[in-house]
Amino acid sequence: MTIRRPTANDKLSAGMLGADEKLGQCPTNIRSKRRPNRPVRVTSCNSLESGPSYRFADWPNESVPKVAAGAYTIWDAARLIYVGMAGRSMRANEVDSPDEPVKAKDLWTRLNSHASGRRSGDQFCVYVCDRFVVPALSVAQQAQIAEGRLALDKLTRELIRDRYAY
Repeated sequence: MTIRRPTANDKLSAGMLGADEKLGQCPTNIRSKRRPNRPVRVTSCNSLESGPSYRFADWPNESVPKVAAGAYTIWDAARLIYVGMAGRSMRANEVDSPDEPVKAKDLWTRLNSHASGRRSGDQFCVYVCDRFVVPALSVAQQAQIAEGRLALDKLTRELIRDRYAY
């Protein structure tokens, strides 16, 4: 099934998703797996689909907080490519105090890793390379890779930065 990102001209409806999925069916009070007695508040699943869009070509992005946990989606124009999350184990006391320098972590570092195109340690970049870069390689490019004159990470970075938004 292909899910497409709604545009300003679209009327949001369940018809854009599969018959078994409902747009906006987002739990507002779910339980943490680690702490089942502690509810986790989910503010909006719709923002993952219709929130602001930022191109990887413009990374780094000052709109992304240096320290944050969150879920995100990655799009190729109107086509959903990937859904990810970062900072699952983050605790409130891990946020730096205002008078200390802020060291980037969790959501910012995850998106930074994706923007780099480096496959080592980044499952999203591995997926992009395997599903979109490798199938499009020409015979000449395959030979250049075999000879060490062309890097898959470079091609992956170019594709991510040229086409994808989060």
